Amino acid sequence: MDPISQAAFGCAASTAIAKKAHTKPALICGIIGGMAADLDIFIKSDTDPLLSLEFHRHFTHSIFFIPFGGFLVATFCFFLFRKRYGFKLLFTLSSISYATHGILDACTSYGTLLFWPLYNQRIAFDNIAIIDPLFTLPLMSLMIIYIVKQNPKFGKIALIYAALYLSLGYIQKLRVKSEIHQLAKAQNHTIEKLKLNPTIGNIILWRGVYKFGDKYYINAIRKPILGATKIYKGNTVNYLDISNILGTIPKNSPIVHDLKRFHLFSQGFIYHYPYDKNIIADLRYSTLPNNAESLWGIKLNQNNYTKHVEYIFLRNFTDEKIKTFKTMLSGKPIT
Repeated sequence: MDPISQAAFGCAASTAIAKKAHTKPALICGIIGGMAADLDIFIKSDTDPLLSLEFHRHFTHSIFFIPFGGFLVATFCFFLFRKRYGFKLLFTLSSISYATHGILDACTSYGTLLFWPLYNQRIAFDNIAIIDPLFTLPLMSLMIIYIVKQNPKFGKIALIYAALYLSLGYIQKLRVKSEIHQLAKAQNHTIEKLKLNPTIGNIILWRGVYKFGDKYYINAIRKPILGATKIYKGNTVNYLDISNILGTIPKNSPIVHDLKRFHLFSQGFIYHYPYDKNIIADLRYSTLPNNAESLWGIKLNQNNYTKHVEYIFLRNFTDEKIKTFKTMLSGKPIT
């Protein structure tokens, strides 16, 4: 999730276990520990555009890296608090807050290598968007109250709220999943592969992509906590079998490695971008929850197999699309 959410969640965890006398280190260790795993964004290469994509939410987000991440954060904080607090306390607070990062990221649809190196697939529970104010703002408010009151119970309340909201998001996912299966059944489709994403800032409007035969079917599903379901039918795109592309490329080409990495990153939901057939895009995300306008992809240079692919952003947000998104979120018909 976004850094503010990670910091707030990390703070909630560290303050929940801290004593009143440890308010300051609980806050500092919580903020730093909650965000520290994202230091992997500095893993970059001028010659390999996908290196940063591969290593973001990688080993630093694994549960097995928590002791090392906690140690690094505690070491930094020790220089700030060494005259007042012992390393053991700082390590405990830092490790608890560091542990929240990978877990929270795994709740999003982006995917996180939560069990690396034992399991090299991205975990994505798909129960919260990358940015969700209804998750973040209450946590921030409770942390402000904690600072004023210096009472650990507000950290505990924040953790309870976070758990309840994430649980609600997962329940919403199951409800939306049921709607998608009903929709597919009504069209005599058998779902072979399914991806559900809550859209930005909410757990009401979802993007649903499922595979049947040689097609991906894209729909937006509005599922309020109470009230009627609204489905906005969307695009259909051809299924892309990565093996068909790999079979046409020399095995020693860096493009082979790039395609496999992008396929793994996108959890297999790849397709030829409709506006440029040289672009293979990530179907999980788009400008609208029912269209096939991806936010990012890779561009192949089929005249030169000796170079890496180009990683490109395809974001094409317009005022009209933002208006359409708001209409979907409100449940009104699209005109």
